[in-house]
Amino acid sequence: MIPTMQSIEKTCIACPAQWEGTLSDGAFFYVRYRNGTLRVGFGATLDAAVQDHRFDWELGDPLDGWMEWDQASDYFDRAVIAHYSGA
Repeated sequence: MIPTMQSIEKTCIACPAQWEGTLSDGAFFYVRYRNGTLRVGFGATLDAAVQDHRFDWELGDPLDGWMEWDQASDYFDRAVIAHYSGA
């Protein structure tokens, strides 16, 4: 079963845009958009999620660091599905 988002907090508004939170199974996630790259990581701790580099998308200019959650959420959903399906 694929967990759902339990909590989310925007921890930096720009350069990088950054969010941290938990999923319904207790896993932590980290989402960051910096240098035109969106990264999503998962882990048993927040530190582990920050170190997880399996899901990266180059989406913008290398100097870009501004993004709103509505732009990141589809990529986050893809990463959750891939992570929990073993892809």
